[in-house]
Amino acid sequence: MSAVDAPKVKEWLHHYLDAAVAALDPVPTKQFILAGGEVPWDQCDCNGQVWARVVSLNPVLGPTKANGQPCVVQHWDLTMAIGVIRCVAVPSDSGKLPTGPRMTQDGDKAADDLARLVQAVVCDPLTSTIQGGVPLGAQGGCAGSEVTFGVRIKPCGCD
Repeated sequence: MSAVDAPKVKEWLHHYLDAAVAALDPVPTKQFILAGGEVPWDQCDCNGQVWARVVSLNPVLGPTKANGQPCVVQHWDLTMAIGVIRCVAVPSDSGKLPTGPRMTQDGDKAADDLARLVQAVVCDPLTSTIQGGVPLGAQGGCAGSEVTFGVRIKPCGCD
C-alpha cells in the first residue's frame, strides 16, 4: 500500500472517539486517542475519561496453494476499542464502605455507559464485527467499560 492508498487508521480512531463522545452522557472531559495498549488510570477523576485505541491488525489469508503457501491476503482485520472510566464510590478514610444505593448508582451509570458505547459501534457503517464489551475496574476509585470491534481493510488494488 502506498501512503495514498493506506487505510486511514488515525482518522478511524478519531471517528470512533467522536462517536463515543456523542453517545456518552455526561460527556467525559478527558478525551484521547491512546498510544499503546494500557489505558492510564492515574488521572481518572469524576469527570471521566473516554478513549479510542488500536488493539490489533491481522491479515486474513486466502486459499492455500498446493505447496501449502497462502495465495494472498484477502483483507486485514483492524481491531479497535473505545472505552470510558468514571469515578466510583470507595471506602472512606475511616474504612466505612460505600452504601448499597451509592454502589448501585455507580453500577447503573457503568451499565448505561456500556450500552451507549455498544450502540455507537453497532450503528456505525464502518464496523464489520463486534467482539465484545468488558467491565474495567474498580481500581483506584474508578471503573468503566471497553468495547472492542473490528473494521475490515481491503488490500491495495481491490475495489
